[in-house]
Amino acid sequence: MRLHSAIAIPGVARSGQASIHSALCQTADVNCLLYYEALQPPAPEHLEPTKIGSDQDSRVPLAYHAMSVLKWLRPLYHDMFSIHPSMPFDESLLSSYIFSSLGYQVKYGHLPTYDSWLSTTDHEPMYRFIKRCFQILQWQREPSATHHRRKRWVLASPQTLEHVEIIRRVFPRAHFIFCHRNSVEAYTAFVNIAAYTGRYISFFWVLISTFSCT
Repeated sequence: MRLHSAIAIPGVARSGQASIHSALCQTADVNCLLYYEALQPPAPEHLEPTKIGSDQDSRVPLAYHAMSVLKWLRPLYHDMFSIHPSMPFDESLLSSYIFSSLGYQVKYGHLPTYDSWLSTTDHEPMYRFIKRCFQILQWQREPSATHHRRKRWVLASPQTLEHVEIIRRVFPRAHFIFCHRNSVEAYTAFVNIAAYTGRYISFFWVLISTFSCT
């Protein structure tokens, strides 16, 4: 399945990628990864194409369940991010499936050996994996008339800022939209989210330790 091109939105975290991403997803020729697809890209076997994204698609209830667990762990997070199974989502979950994601650093904090590996490893396999996921999703969507003309996919993770040259190799016809925001404001917003995320991760590990000792 050929992907005609991609649109990448490089920028530091909290510099406006999400807003641009959401706006692009409203255009007629852009395909966007949705939250329930990010959790599990392949559709369930034997699911009719017209039922993709409906309540009969097991990925949608899975997404609602994931949202409820996240809301229980971090109730204020939904005031920072709006999450819905069918909302556009960046590719950070896809990259985490092959352990090549900045998300682990945000969630788990100080990971010196992982940080060292991530800064020296070749990230091209990660983007080829993401491209394959996009191809699978595009193939699943092809029978739908609403998606037939949507050929361009969006890369909106903050990681794209570090991997522009790799993206150009994997997606040769890619276009780039660079985000700019006052650095102090961007990092203040990001640290606020990272601190809250670290808090719920610490609480999660306390729960595991408590139950494992009983």
